[in-house]
Amino acid sequence: MNWIIACGYGAAGIACALRGLQRAEPAWIGAAAALCLLALVQATHLDLVATSALRSAASHEGWYVLRRPVQALALGAGALALFTAARRLRSQPLLAAGLGMCLLLGWARVVSLHQVDEILNARVSGLSTGRWIDMGALALVTAACLWPGERHA
Repeated sequence: MNWIIACGYGAAGIACALRGLQRAEPAWIGAAAALCLLALVQATHLDLVATSALRSAASHEGWYVLRRPVQALALGAGALALFTAARRLRSQPLLAAGLGMCLLLGWARVVSLHQVDEILNARVSGLSTGRWIDMGALALVTAACLWPGERHA
């Protein structure tokens, strides 16, 4: 399933790049770059590597037992940064929602707060909640690429 999701991210990235080149809009090119990076992360499990490295560093530095507040702060900071960035995509609300979900999900996986991990790993109809979110977010990005017009704020 990981490769299917990675291919989905790659395909969405290519669709965003084509839309960006077609309309000469840098936001679409940026979205394409982010989605292609997420495809690479999914295909190579770089999120697991990063989580393991951070866990090892926390243990080695002696603050592993205090990690939960740091994880919660990192997750909140990531969400705030994405919300702020999404405001720049007001004219493309489907792209903002889908890309924001993809990036926040990726960040949540790296931060690996146990309570969030439990939600993302819960099984619904044979798939983890995280995979359902992946697919929903990619559907929003794809819909944004196919949507003929844009709302101007």
